[in-house]
Amino acid sequence: MTPGDATAPPLDEPKRDLAIFLRVFVSLTISLTIVRAFLFEPSHVPTGSMAPHRLGDHLSYVCQDCDFEFAVGIGVEGVPARPICPNCGSRRFDGNVEPSVRSGDRIWIDKSCWNLSAPGRWDEVVFYAPGSPLTPHLKRVVGLPGEKVRIADGDVFAGGVRLRKSEIERKRMSVLVFDMTKQAKEGVRPGRWRFEVENPSDSYASTRWMSDRNSDAQTVLRIDPPHEVRELGSAQPLDWLNYRHFCPILDDYGPVRDFLSYDGPDDGQGHVVGDLWFSALIKWQTDPERDPAIQFRLTTPETDIRVTLQELVERQRGENWGAYLGRIMIDGVTIAERRISDRSTALIFAKFPGGQEVEMSWVDHRFEFRIAGRLIFAPFDLDDKPPRRPDERFRDSPVGFGVRGSSATVESFRLYRDIHYTNRLATEPVIGHGVREDVELPPDGYFVLGDDSAHSVDSRFFEAGPVVPRSAMIGRPIGQGKMLRP
Repeated sequence: MTPGDATAPPLDEPKRDLAIFLRVFVSLTISLTIVRAFLFEPSHVPTGSMAPHRLGDHLSYVCQDCDFEFAVGIGVEGVPARPICPNCGSRRFDGNVEPSVRSGDRIWIDKSCWNLSAPGRWDEVVFYAPGSPLTPHLKRVVGLPGEKVRIADGDVFAGGVRLRKSEIERKRMSVLVFDMTKQAKEGVRPGRWRFEVENPSDSYASTRWMSDRNSDAQTVLRIDPPHEVRELGSAQPLDWLNYRHFCPILDDYGPVRDFLSYDGPDDGQGHVVGDLWFSALIKWQTDPERDPAIQFRLTTPETDIRVTLQELVERQRGENWGAYLGRIMIDGVTIAERRISDRSTALIFAKFPGGQEVEMSWVDHRFEFRIAGRLIFAPFDLDDKPPRRPDERFRDSPVGFGVRGSSATVESFRLYRDIHYTNRLATEPVIGHGVREDVELPPDGYFVLGDDSAHSVDSRFFEAGPVVPRSAMIGRPIGQGKMLRP
């Protein structure tokens, strides 16, 4: 290079590679910093306040009796709760059962989600709690700005009106109580089914329900029609298959309670839950000459609901579908009756012999009944219904299936409960905000609750007050958590 030449000497190959690497590294670092600050950020769920839908650090067990997998939380002191299977109630977890140690769920936080919108009810949110400006929390929005929020009887009210969930929200927030596909063998754990005839007679005195197995070795509950009572017609009694709930806390039959295996047998989880729903695969083979009928029962501590489906004798000429009568009875009173003769709905019934999924729910004082995902009746909201204690013989039997003049099978039965919001923590005697009186939210304030209500420090128990301002919202977790996991 001659004097005065302004051209810089070329870098040798190692230095050039290093310069390229530094440029890429700096660019990536700046990009990631911007993304984490304004768009997305990875995080870890350390605690179980949102269990069972978002898990903190936990042990994963597989029940020896029913092969059901469940999680047991590891407390802040590193001591796990005592394992109890939430499905069959087994407590046989000795030294021969080695659980898998798992860290809390990994999530991504979407920080840009509310640039153009606001958090909605039942949304999961990540935020800074009042008085804790440096520690992110994960809860669920329940109360919205400007509302007066109160907790009563396990539900949440805004302005005196009970808050209700949509079908998707209900399922997203449900807790699985019993899964028939993971049923323990009788003799190993207490049986779950009781077979009995309603008002037996000389012609029909003993039940025809029986337990069987399908090709996948799953339990199938089956009933065949009796030949000798054809002439009885509608005088035939209903032959009942009644589910009996085994309460893990009591280690005995009893009503459904707000038990979570994540917390173990805790004193704070003994509340009886009235918000229940079930799904089952039903196969129903009818013969109009037998006056066939099938009845579904859902009994909670608040009410007794029956849905009866009956095939009518007359049929539409030239078509391969018939007419049906559907009836809803609540506490023995008929509140709706519908002749189901439109083609689209009747074709659902025509497929019953091959199996249809039936769902029946009583959650937030709303009744819904679906076949193959379709509402057969319009939902009923019954806020003003006076509470009525069901028959004592159904205290531990929330669900039943009654059949008359037809054959049927019940498979893949699953029972769920809703979140039961408590008025205090399991370990503290203090009554939370929003229990004795309404919490009035400001125009930019929210009321948030955890799904593991008896163990969640949330708007009920924040020392600096129950209101989470909009400015404290960080974002929301991407993806929906574990739906319907116990």
